[in-house]
Amino acid sequence: MWQVVTPMVVLVLASLWFAFRRSTEILLGSAALLLSGLVLLTVMAVAGWSWNLLNLMAVPLILGTGVDYSIFMQLALRRHGGDLVLVRRSIGRALLLCGGTAVAGFSSLAWSSNPGMASLGKVCAVGIGANMIISVFLLPAWWVALSPKSNSAGARAGVQSPKLEVAGRI
Repeated sequence: MWQVVTPMVVLVLASLWFAFRRSTEILLGSAALLLSGLVLLTVMAVAGWSWNLLNLMAVPLILGTGVDYSIFMQLALRRHGGDLVLVRRSIGRALLLCGGTAVAGFSSLAWSSNPGMASLGKVCAVGIGANMIISVFLLPAWWVALSPKSNSAGARAGVQSPKLEVAGRI
């Protein structure tokens, strides 16, 4: 198990490092993934689901979507200076649509006659759904709370960064 888990953890952390190069954002991305994993494990325990060979294939899918959603959301927050309304209106909608369609698709596998496929669909749907909800609703609040006040305070107060006007000037 550790021969599989260790490279996955290294790849996740490397992906976050290459995307952000800031320890706070790497930790936020990791925290979102860990919380998503805890949500999945909690749902599995409450529902009485167990791990099997087929639904273990969901782990890389869930990690991949979690890293992607975290990167997209944090880069949008950085780009828009922490303006939560603007970020949720743009990338938040896209992530909800993307995650929602993936959850719907994997949920449809729950009615498969093959128990392994059914469990794969359930685990993927819950894991991707948790990634989506955490990335769209919790991660931005964490990012704003932990971001430097100079970056996010202006965006929360409605101050916009100056735009360059090039047309008509020589």
